[in-house]
Amino acid sequence: MRTFSCLLLAVACTISQSIQASIIPSFSRTSTSITRRSKRLTTSTLAFVDGNHVRGGSTKTIKSCADADWKLALKAGVATALETIGLVGVIAGTKTLASRFSVPFLTKMVGGLPIVQWTSLGIVIFGSSAVKSVTDGGVSVASAQVFRPNVTPGDPNWYSNLKKPWFNPPAWVFPVMWLIVAKPTQLWAVSRVLKRTSTIPYWPTLSVYCAHLSLGDTWNQIFFGCQRIRLGSGVITAFWGMLAFSSKLFANIDPTAGYLLLPTLAWVTVASSLNFAIDRLNVD
Repeated sequence: MRTFSCLLLAVACTISQSIQASIIPSFSRTSTSITRRSKRLTTSTLAFVDGNHVRGGSTKTIKSCADADWKLALKAGVATALETIGLVGVIAGTKTLASRFSVPFLTKMVGGLPIVQWTSLGIVIFGSSAVKSVTDGGVSVASAQVFRPNVTPGDPNWYSNLKKPWFNPPAWVFPVMWLIVAKPTQLWAVSRVLKRTSTIPYWPTLSVYCAHLSLGDTWNQIFFGCQRIRLGSGVITAFWGMLAFSSKLFANIDPTAGYLLLPTLAWVTVASSLNFAIDRLNVD
């Protein structure tokens, strides 16, 4: 198990180093290019723009938003898989660090887990897209959507101009649900699973959970970044299914942990229904 954990950590480090080496030097050039072409959907990027400033997401320019659905889905799938490996690697690496080394403060036990493990869970749950892309002082797409739900990446008027169903939630509901309800309950759930690791294999369960986080980031990129509503419907369906599967797997280890994922599942159900309705109401 330690070998597996070290392997995941190595992969995560390799991904992070390659991103830093290839993306950060070209960040300023990418952000300038995005500002000039933010209104051109065919050159949409995953370096989302808020006015003249990069809001977050991947700083790597995506020139494939105009690709066929199958091709864009394939590329998004590869990126989702790599992010999942990175997220699992963060958790595995800190767990290995805490179990093999005694580091002052970091390995101190708090609430049944070492501080370094709590830190890794905070990174994974509240900032999963940071593992997908390293930005030069930017904010992740998911975080930007939580804190500024009225500001849409890419064309700022695109989402507001869409026809929406009657149950479209008001803007203030989004940060409340994510920051106060969904994310804290997920943190509680994952921590309960990690506390049961001495007797039950948990890596497959955490891998499924991390895959759901990756799919959530991918949905933000596909729906808001590329403005592909129909493809976004497919991604959010996979997102919902992976989250539901995570809830079941968590419940097999700790019933309370499984129940703690239900608020998030309920909210993603609303988001999925909203995506489907927008798709139906905005047929060209």
